[in-house]
Amino acid sequence: PVARRVCLSSESRTATALANTTPLTGHVLFVKSDAHGRYEFSGPSGARMFGRLGALTAEFDAVAKSRADAGLAPPEELALTVGGTALTQLQQRLAAAPSDTTPALQIIHYAGHSIRADDDTTYLILPGAVSGEVLPLRMSEFAAWGWKAGVQLVILSSCESSGPEAVFRLSQAGIPAVIGFRWEVNDTEAAFFTGQVHKGLAEKVSLARAFHAAVSAVRDQHPDSPTFVSPMLVVQDDEWTMI
Repeated sequence: PVARRVCLSSESRTATALANTTPLTGHVLFVKSDAHGRYEFSGPSGARMFGRLGALTAEFDAVAKSRADAGLAPPEELALTVGGTALTQLQQRLAAAPSDTTPALQIIHYAGHSIRADDDTTYLILPGAVSGEVLPLRMSEFAAWGWKAGVQLVILSSCESSGPEAVFRLSQAGIPAVIGFRWEVNDTEAAFFTGQVHKGLAEKVSLARAFHAAVSAVRDQHPDSPTFVSPMLVVQDDEWTMI
C-alpha cells in the first residue's frame, strides 16, 4: 500500500489543502457503474472485455452500514445502467447546484470497472446504449466534473484506477484527495476495503489512519490475497501527516 503526497507550491496548488483534521463525514455520492461488455481501444491492446461485477450492491450496503452505525446520513446511490444515458446522468448530478433536495457532495465513491490504456490514459467504464456495450469516460473529464462539484475525496473502487496519469489528472483538476487501486483486484475484496475506509471516516478518524486501518483489515480478512498491497492514497497537501 502506498500513501503519496502531491506537493505543490501555493502558486501552483489547484486544491484547497485538506487538513488532516478535516472531518470527512459529509454527503457521499455512490456511483454504481454496472457496465459489462466489449470495447475496442486503439493501439496494441485492441478489444477489451469487461465482465459483470457481483459485489456492487454489497459494496453500497457496506458503505451505508458504516455510516448508519455512526449516525450519519446514508450514501446517495447513482445507479448507471444500460440505455445510453449513463454519461448524462453522471454529468448532470455532479453539475447540480446544492439545494434542500440535492446535498452538496464531499465524497464521490465510484464502484465499477476502469482501465489504463496503452497510452497511459485512464478511463472509467460506464454502461453503453445496449447490453454488451460499454462507454469509456476519460479520467480528466470525470476529474473536472468532481472539482466543479466541490468534492474533497474521490474513492475509485476499480482496477488500475490510481496509475500515474489518473492521479495527475485528478490532482491537476483540483481534487484534494484520492484513493484507488494500482492493478486488477477482486471486486469482493475491493468492496470490503472501501467499506472499511468509510467505517473509519464515519467514526471521524483521519483520512490517513482510515486508509491504514482499511489496508490492515483487508490483509487480515484475505491473508492469501495481494489486494492489501494494491490501494493507493494520494493527498494534495504539502503539510499532510499521519496524526
